[in-house]
Amino acid sequence: TALVDQARSDSPQVPRVISKGKERIIEELEGLVQENPAAEFINFGDNDFFQRPRSFFEHFAAEYPLRVGLPFYCMASPNTITEEKLGLLIQAGLKELNVGVQASERTNKRYDRRITDGQVVCAARTIAGHTRKGELDVFYDFINFNPAESEEDIRATLDLVKCIPGEFDLVIHHLTLGAALDDLVSFLSEHTGATKEELLDDTNRLDYHNLPTAFLQKFDQQTKGALYSNLILEWIAGRHNAHMVGRLPRRTKDFLAMPSVDGCFPDGTAHLMADDALPQETIDGFFYLPIRRVLDSHKSIVRITEHLPPIVYTNQLKQHAYKRIE
Repeated sequence: TALVDQARSDSPQVPRVISKGKERIIEELEGLVQENPAAEFINFGDNDFFQRPRSFFEHFAAEYPLRVGLPFYCMASPNTITEEKLGLLIQAGLKELNVGVQASERTNKRYDRRITDGQVVCAARTIAGHTRKGELDVFYDFINFNPAESEEDIRATLDLVKCIPGEFDLVIHHLTLGAALDDLVSFLSEHTGATKEELLDDTNRLDYHNLPTAFLQKFDQQTKGALYSNLILEWIAGRHNAHMVGRLPRRTKDFLAMPSVDGCFPDGTAHLMADDALPQETIDGFFYLPIRRVLDSHKSIVRITEHLPPIVYTNQLKQHAYKRIE
């Protein structure tokens, strides 16, 4: 049974939440560790761990290292992250932070997600100050292949990704329908001929979890621009650092050197794309060079997609690498 923490969040924009008391949480974790002496890491499943008042973080930072002492993972929303809260959690043992962005504000506001692009960038800058010191790894969640999004919507999301500083992992999730997304369900019903009940009964029936094939089969030529932009978001899932943008090389000429790309470009296009790219220009290149003409076939898209390396996230490489907090 949850206990009500009577203190409100620090932000007036964040609703009051029901939570176990701060000492109750420590006591339960302490008991779990004692019962499971082989435990090495803790995952907190709260959708937004930061949606608590400052007093919680002060208590947590003081007691958790002494009584629990395991490195941990938690999730947050950009509009609740502050330097003070983040610093206290790192002090307590935070090693992996997952931030739910989902899309640019252009799309988010349609689903009543009250998060602005400015808040995302501000939170990302705060986090980058710690990732540069090697204090934690950060993962940003995004949703792609939302059939209700236009090419301009997805470009806005890609522009937002380019504004995220430092090294990070871009985590991509395909869309899952739910009754709360009534506008989206109506859109899909109109464009596929399926009833709302059919869509909600079996979201996999229309193959929106097996993309990009579903896009090519179920939408007309005008939607192809959205397909290409979605593919870029899919291809850049994974680690972003000085050399890679997800699964793609950061520099355009390195992309062209990939074996899977050979033969996908008409004569002359490769020359246009082979110029050296500045650190953030790889994504831009896919927008402003003739990608629709270059990749104007399902065969080319599938060839590149199938030959890209698998997505590997940082936490997959660091399993069992964290030490107990002293």
